[in-house]
Amino acid sequence: QYCDKFLGKNHLLTAYEEIQRIKKEILKPPSKVLGLENKQGVIKVRVQVEKYYVDLKVKVFCKNSVDYPDGIIEVGIIETNLTKELEKSFLALTEARIRLHGDAQEVVDASMLEDRPPEKEAKSKMKKKVHPRKVVFQTAASKNTEAEMLQKQEERERERLKKLLEDSNRPKVIEPRIFIIVEFVYKELLKPVVESKCPCCDKKILPSDPKHCAKIPSKMKADRLYCGHFYHHHCLTNYLSNPPFDDECHICGAQISHHKFVDTKQQLEKRWAQKQARQREIEDLEDLFGF
Repeated sequence: QYCDKFLGKNHLLTAYEEIQRIKKEILKPPSKVLGLENKQGVIKVRVQVEKYYVDLKVKVFCKNSVDYPDGIIEVGIIETNLTKELEKSFLALTEARIRLHGDAQEVVDASMLEDRPPEKEAKSKMKKKVHPRKVVFQTAASKNTEAEMLQKQEERERERLKKLLEDSNRPKVIEPRIFIIVEFVYKELLKPVVESKCPCCDKKILPSDPKHCAKIPSKMKADRLYCGHFYHHHCLTNYLSNPPFDDECHICGAQISHHKFVDTKQQLEKRWAQKQARQREIEDLEDLFGF
């Protein structure tokens, strides 16, 4: 009973070695531990790169320290001198990293990888009323494209299930969750955005002085791709919307994926051609009227 009370009041007890590892490997000056609240299971740290810093608050929800690291982890940003957009992005990405670790794993069986005949769609006895003006005719080309897309989707799903099956057969490793969060914010978010240069214009993503962050124009704000690399918004827009319409990251070669850039290559080419046609019309009118 005494041990239960002691463990219940010291939520960070089993994370002692992990916290020491954080101090040793990540929190090198000027980064530091801001405070430890053992009873509440809270650790506050400052991760800093050059003049930019992020003050993190990580809270562990456990009945006692023995339940860690299986308990719920909550993270928040106390203070930072980054832009509001980057602060929101960092917090959302860190929460996603927590969910990626904490969510229950999907149960996968080898039988799920076996080839199965396509399921027949259940035919409804009710006749559908279709307005004559709303009838859509599907061409042979669109049918082939749809079939190819479905085939690729099935292949991706099989690869995903195969990877999950391989991972499920490996022995489960208990990850140090607090360490992972602090390391993720420092190595994957703060350090790259502060130290890296835009691959398009070769200029620093952020100004050397954080005081100038408020004066950054919207076109020069940082966009983080899903591959983890940062670009200036204006540079990335020009890179994607002008010939040769490449969609590969300059650094790693991965396909550029970002929620702000969802247009396909064909749409970008069509838009660029229309823009060039309008420009030629304006030039012809200028020559005609002698402007």
